[in-house]
Amino acid sequence: MQWSARTKTRHGDFGEQIIRDFWETEKKLKVLSPIKWVNGKPHIAPPDEPHDFDCIVLDGKGKHFFADCKAKARRNCRPDTGIDSGYFENYWRIYQGEKICPEFLDFILVFVDEHPAEERIYSLSFRQIEALGLDRLMQAGKIRIEQDRRATVTVYFDLAIMKPIRALTAEEAATLRNLSQETRRHSYA
Repeated sequence: MQWSARTKTRHGDFGEQIIRDFWETEKKLKVLSPIKWVNGKPHIAPPDEPHDFDCIVLDGKGKHFFADCKAKARRNCRPDTGIDSGYFENYWRIYQGEKICPEFLDFILVFVDEHPAEERIYSLSFRQIEALGLDRLMQAGKIRIEQDRRATVTVYFDLAIMKPIRALTAEEAATLRNLSQETRRHSYA
């Protein structure tokens, strides 16, 4: 089965397309994607292959930021969402290496959240994490690291530290929920 045919990939691709359309249409930014990190530099990844992060976004003034989009509902037990700790560590390492370049603006995590309590897009900037202090955010419980019973380690981010981008349309939220139900039986309550 091709990578792009997987339901989980289609769910993520749909979320990525929503944010890509927002950036290109409403913000007039240029989006290059997907991105593979090779020998310390970003490269456009071949289509239908896994990639390291979703895109480089160009602002038209010679500046850029990196972004990874996660199409996923927040957790039911807490108002938070998360990513695999390995991805977070990789993104943080890229951010730390790139932030010295004057053209580099940020690394941003974008969450497209179909949970009925949210139905919106929000983001978290690595510059924001650095400015607030990663250790301080962890001590305050705004960023948590948890391991589940399958030994998966996840970094969770409190929704209170997220920057809202826009609401999802009813159609976008319904499509995401339908795709999510195809990958796993998910309860939103």
